[in-house]
Amino acid sequence: MSAHSTLEDAGRRLEASISKMLIKPLPLAVLGRVLRAQAGRGRTSEPDSDKTTAELPITPQVCEVMHSATREAAAITDALHAGNAGAVLNALHSLSGGFALVRNAALAELCNGLRQVVRSEGLDSFQVLWPAFQQEIEDGLGALKAGSQET
Repeated sequence: MSAHSTLEDAGRRLEASISKMLIKPLPLAVLGRVLRAQAGRGRTSEPDSDKTTAELPITPQVCEVMHSATREAAAITDALHAGNAGAVLNALHSLSGGFALVRNAALAELCNGLRQVVRSEGLDSFQVLWPAFQQEIEDGLGALKAGSQET
């Protein structure tokens, strides 16, 4: 958890195999969810919190989140090319809500953390992180689609 995060910090986290970062301030409910998810890792009797998307049936809601995320990712790319931080912030906000709607708290919180990066460090810092975040979006949508098709 950090109140400030720089590109150098991100590199050190990756070298240390730290895959998740919480940016303060954050609501206590978010901290509680993260702590519960981490406490549950390694237990075989409880389902993995990262697998909640497998419980989702294909619904118009799931389909809309998938389509919206694809549109918002394209909007972020366009906004980065235009140097439009406001459009990046709006797209990240929309993505966060969509992922929260389908119970993907990790991606929803990642969107919120990246909004903080844009606000505090600017588009140049965000642009360095964008390719990895795009992959996270694709992976999240792939899991959502796979989980929806299983039911």
